Amino acid sequence: MAHNKQLKVVIRGLPTDFDQEEIMSELHSFGFNPNHISLLRNRKTNTNMPLFLVTLPKCPANQDIFNMKTIGFFRVVAEPLNKSSMPPQCYRCQKFFHHSRFCARAPKCLKCSRGHLTSECTKSAKAQDKCANCSGPHPANFSGCPKNPINNKNKPTKNVWHEQTAPHKEKISQQKPTFSEVVKGGQNNESLDAKAVRPKWPR
Repeated sequence: MAHNKQLKVVIRGLPTDFDQEEIMSELHSFGFNPNHISLLRNRKTNTNMPLFLVTLPKCPANQDIFNMKTIGFFRVVAEPLNKSSMPPQCYRCQKFFHHSRFCARAPKCLKCSRGHLTSECTKSAKAQDKCANCSGPHPANFSGCPKNPINNKNKPTKNVWHEQTAPHKEKISQQKPTFSEVVKGGQNNESLDAKAVRPKWPR
C-alpha cells in the first residue's frame, strides 16, 4: 500500500489569484506530477489564503519539492502540510470519512457541486461557489459547513446498523414476554401451566 500514500505540500508566496494550471505546469517542468492542487481557505472567515495545497505520490523523488525556491517570478516556500483535526474528505464525491482512491460514487465538483470532477470545472473565479453537501455559498471543503462532521461534535453519531436492526429487536421484544411478565400473568391466571413459569436451570 506504500504506492497509495500521498505527500501533501503547502506552497507559500503566491497570490491567491495565481493560476493553478500555471502551478501545475511549473511543477511538471521540475519533474513533479501532482495529483491535485487547491487553494486553501481560512476556516473561520471562508476567505482565500495565499497558500496552495499540492498532493503528490509519496516517494523519495518527490521530496525534492521542498527545495523549490521559485514559481514563475515569485519566491516560494514549500513545506509539509500540518496534520489537521479535520475529518478525511473525498475529493471525488465530497463526502467524509473515505478517500477518493477507494470511491466509486458519481463525482461532484468541490466548487460548483455539479456532476463532474473538480479538475474539470469551468466555473469562473468570480462565480459563486456552491457546496455539494449543503448547497451553501461555499466550496465543499469549507470547515464551517453545517454538514462537516467537525461542526457536529456534540451530536450523537448516526449508527446505520443500529437503525436497521432496531425495528427487528423491538418486534422480538414485543413477541417474547420476559420471565417476570410470565410470572405476573400466572398470578392472575390460575390455569397457567406451571412449566411456563418455571425457569430452566442448566443441567
